Amino acid sequence: PTIYYCMKEQTAVFFTLTKERMNYDRPTYRPPSEQLVDLHIYVVPAYLWHDRLRSAFNQVIGESVSAGFVRVPPDIHLDHLRSEIEKQLGFEVVPRSFVYCKSVGRCLTQVRGHQEQEMKVKHFLPPHAYCPEIFVLDSEVARRSQTSSNGSMASNRSNNTEQSSSRSGFHKRLNQTTVYHGKAPQVTQKGGTGVYIGPYPMQSYPGLNSRPGTAGSQGQHDSGLDLDDDESERERLRRLAEEARRLAELERRRAEDEERRRREEEERRRREEEERLRRLAEEEERRRRERENENAANSLIPNLLIEEATMIHEQEPEDPQEKLRREREELLQLLQKIRDDRLEIERRREDLMRRAKQLQSRMQNLRNQARDMWKKRYFEAKKQTVPLEEQTNKLREELEAYHKRMVGTMTSRVKEGRNVDAPDATQQLNLRIQATRMQHEIEELQRRVDDSKMKLTAEVKLRTQAESELRTMKSELTQRKLNLSVTRSQQMGQNSA
Repeated sequence: PTIYYCMKEQTAVFFTLTKERMNYDRPTYRPPSEQLVDLHIYVVPAYLWHDRLRSAFNQVIGESVSAGFVRVPPDIHLDHLRSEIEKQLGFEVVPRSFVYCKSVGRCLTQVRGHQEQEMKVKHFLPPHAYCPEIFVLDSEVARRSQTSSNGSMASNRSNNTEQSSSRSGFHKRLNQTTVYHGKAPQVTQKGGTGVYIGPYPMQSYPGLNSRPGTAGSQGQHDSGLDLDDDESERERLRRLAEEARRLAELERRRAEDEERRRREEEERRRREEEERLRRLAEEEERRRRERENENAANSLIPNLLIEEATMIHEQEPEDPQEKLRREREELLQLLQKIRDDRLEIERRREDLMRRAKQLQSRMQNLRNQARDMWKKRYFEAKKQTVPLEEQTNKLREELEAYHKRMVGTMTSRVKEGRNVDAPDATQQLNLRIQATRMQHEIEELQRRVDDSKMKLTAEVKLRTQAESELRTMKSELTQRKLNLSVTRSQQMGQNSA
């Protein structure tokens, strides 16, 4: 009953923790923006991924394609990050089906499905990672890499049967009584062929179970080992691993030698085949030339007779009148062709001139419209300036009069109310009056400066406008002179023709 109760309680706790984790993994609210982090998404190209090694070196990070960044909470798992990537980035750069890659050591490796439910976004952020970035790979490439790696491992096991048999006795002795510490060694691939290194268990020591205070469990075996024995055991395992790596290197070199010899043999056969084909082609060419020479010798006499008749016909003298008539016709044809070309060029030039004049008139109309518009605005503003200045002067005069009245009133009040303590009050009022007068003078000077600036700006604008109009008039005059000279040259050409 006690065991049943404990199992029931543990099951309840497990389901409670599972439910809390599911509720945590699927948040029902959107966290505030200050709790989100930016995660850069890179897509590893398929040609940079090594199918046989099922990894890619860290140097390919510089050639990865950026798909953008996502803003996500740092505590969500990678399987939830997948939906965020699809929602925020779409499938323009990111493949529709992809797997995550993580830089561990010197290479990028694939994140498994169960690891996506355990790892979170914060594991790809500083200080866990160098930069806030994550790499994705097309699932088809990862699946092809896994298939290629499995086939390579099967071939490696079949090739290394002899090496495994040489060490089978030793492994059998090690596997009789073993104690495992930590994780078992994994499959190691090196070079082009690779070698399978099985788990090397640590040999148990006789009499270990008979020590006082120990039991048959794994934790009790580990607690009873001496440090020196552990060190010697690790050294022995290290030597075994080095021996396995040496054997793998020898196997790789042997495979490379076989591959090189096979390629050399194929190259030799290919060269022999090419040499045989070349000899056959030369023999065929020699036979063809012999047949051509025979045919040429047979047809030599008729050809000589035809050539002799042709030379006799060409040596006959031509009639002078016929020659003059033929030359005259050729000259007339050449002259007619030149006239037609000139007329075509004239038509083309006239067309271009007409289009240029149209464009020039259009540009001139646009300039005139812009100039008239600005002139109209200028004159309207100038008309409004006079009444505004009059109103400003009137208000200024009223302000001056009011200021003088106020100063006179204050002065009279001071004179009437003078008493024993009056010098101090009078001095203060005088200072205030002087300060007010100085402030008024400063404002007047500032107003005059502003007026001068406005007048100067207006003069500069008028000068700039006059200069632009002068340049426009000069360009128009030059264009008209050019048109006049072209017209005169045309008239002279027509008169001469």
